[in-house]
Amino acid sequence: MVGLLLKDFTGGLPIQDVRQLPDNAAALSINQRLGSGALEPIRQPRVIRALNAATRYVYRIVLDDADAADITKGVWWQHSDPNTDVVRGPTVNDAFKRYYACSPAFGLQLTTRDDIIAGNAPLKVGVGRPTGTPTLTVDSTNAARDPQQDTNYDGVIDDNDDKGDFSSPIETRAYLVTFINIYGEESGPSPTTEGTGPTDAKWTLSNIPQPDGDPSRATIINIRVYRTSTAASGSTVFNFVTDLPVGTGSYVDTVPNTIVSGTTILATTNSDVPPDDMQGIALMPNGIMVGFKDNNLYFSDNFQPWSWPADYTLTVPHDIIGLAVIGNTCVVCTTSNPSALTGSTGATMALSSSDSPMPCYAKQSIVVAPEGVYWATTDGLAMYSLSGGAKLVTNEIIGRYKWATDYPPARIAATFAYGGYIGIVYRPSEGRVSGFGIASGCVIGYDDVADALKVGVDHLSGKPWIIKGSTLYEWMPSDTQYKTLTWRSKQFQTPVPINMGVVQAYFDTAYAANVHVKIMGEDGALRFEGDLTDRKIRRMPSSTKDGIHQIEISCATMLHRLTVAQTVDDLKRN
Repeated sequence: MVGLLLKDFTGGLPIQDVRQLPDNAAALSINQRLGSGALEPIRQPRVIRALNAATRYVYRIVLDDADAADITKGVWWQHSDPNTDVVRGPTVNDAFKRYYACSPAFGLQLTTRDDIIAGNAPLKVGVGRPTGTPTLTVDSTNAARDPQQDTNYDGVIDDNDDKGDFSSPIETRAYLVTFINIYGEESGPSPTTEGTGPTDAKWTLSNIPQPDGDPSRATIINIRVYRTSTAASGSTVFNFVTDLPVGTGSYVDTVPNTIVSGTTILATTNSDVPPDDMQGIALMPNGIMVGFKDNNLYFSDNFQPWSWPADYTLTVPHDIIGLAVIGNTCVVCTTSNPSALTGSTGATMALSSSDSPMPCYAKQSIVVAPEGVYWATTDGLAMYSLSGGAKLVTNEIIGRYKWATDYPPARIAATFAYGGYIGIVYRPSEGRVSGFGIASGCVIGYDDVADALKVGVDHLSGKPWIIKGSTLYEWMPSDTQYKTLTWRSKQFQTPVPINMGVVQAYFDTAYAANVHVKIMGEDGALRFEGDLTDRKIRRMPSSTKDGIHQIEISCATMLHRLTVAQTVDDLKRN
């Protein structure tokens, strides 16, 4: 009296022996959608648009915010380097809507929403400092003086006598200039120039440094003049004097100290441009952009992604593969031990490192999820969480030996969507790309990414996409037709060899007309194969008795349960 009831279907557990799996777990699961308990297929990919032949990474810009949730609408910014990072600029009240992209192929670049839509080339990030030193001349000829006195005592006040003292206080001033580009971004300062004289003298700056006209960076439109004054704390600071149009070679400063002392203080003393060959970036919630090159970490000033003071640079012991941000922490994935960065400013960043090597072999395997940051490492999928640090999460699902064979970490590209780590992996031994998902403690395979080049997630809608050939698809949408799934059960072992004589399936006939079933016995021998077209009991032909029974289901509909038994009475008991 034996019957096998399959329900509450889950995915695969490659680490377990095929006979030791839970009754509802799969020995093989292809195109299954987890979560409902039923055996439900994923949906057919949806074509979004054609791409340039060389495109390997995309980022969507919408023309209307109302279209954000619709992945088929908007302009897709295309990149040929699959290791490209893109972030929206953190500048407060940014009228230009700046975006930043970085990859090993082109370094760190800046563009705007309008330029992306227009297809204009991006620019290098940062504003180069003025290299020349302005000249300061102090002309006190017309400065006010006290009344002249008979200093040589000859009874006559004439040119032979010393002139009267200056009426205004004598002070020493220092001047410098900075450059301002079309986006209002300000450079670090030029070298300073100094002079001494009465405050009402003619203070003339000449030989004012001019920009070099570098076409790879945003155009400089203004030269900003600062001069020293005494702050309320008693310290000497540089205060704003005026903005001059580019091309202005000299300027006469007559602005009173009472006005200058209340103007904006120079805030870019340490500002510098980032390295041209930066390899990747991430953006922290406090407006700090983090970049890397080799084993060096670079940091921008808060909410000023054009300002990268060299003094902020940190190093880690091993080369950096990629960065990912969770909460207020930036996870640094390296060729050995992962590290974590925290800090409120670029100048106060603190670096901590994991004690265990968990090398990252592919930047494209780094994925941010609500629970942590994932990446593919030697022995499995690693995750860094804020509460637990770094650890392996696939030891009880796949195991290190199966992982090394089926999931070569250097060949994984993944993203996070629908509660799981989903991606593609190139299998050299098979000469093909296959898809996989790790979620809910199970593994799923996907066959619709056999020739995929890249997988990612749309930052506006949270929906995953894939690039196949020169076409962009939405992956696993919610409203296209079902794909055909394949689900193979464990090998059930009966106390004595028996013949399974009847089978019954409960499935949604609105989606598909049948469910295809195979039943295998000892050594995988096929005992039955056929289509179940309704929910009626189907009798199977008598055949060899087996002590091992395995069931394989293929369908393009939602299957709620399937029962296999010796007799109709056994079937009814299930």
